[in-house]
Amino acid sequence: MGAKCFCGCGRRISLRHLGRRSYNNRGHAVVKALAWFRGELDETGTTPDPGLQQWLDEGDMVVDLLASAAHGELQRPNVIAMAQWEKDGRKARREAERRQWGAGEPFADLIEPDPALAAVAARRFRDVDYKKADS
Repeated sequence: MGAKCFCGCGRRISLRHLGRRSYNNRGHAVVKALAWFRGELDETGTTPDPGLQQWLDEGDMVVDLLASAAHGELQRPNVIAMAQWEKDGRKARREAERRQWGAGEPFADLIEPDPALAAVAARRFRDVDYKKADS
């Protein structure tokens, strides 16, 4: 028996696949972070600024790649880029929570947009040599 996949597909992630389990655990954390930001934005009726919107869009890509890795379809996503994405999100959440207790817009200018990154965002989280895990 194993844990249920974070993506909601109903698959079980086997306990013997340590790598897949770690991608599944990271997927739970990413989904939770995205849900917090989207929930707070909905609750306050705020539109995300370009940097935060880019971060949210990248988060959706991270979720897709982690689900593929947890399912065994993608061998090695770029965990370094994903870790930086998570770090940016933790920093932005701390700042947003700090601002909610003070004055000002809690979700304005949390994450600096990177125009160069937007052009290659789809490739940012992939390694160049990803393959099917079964091959």
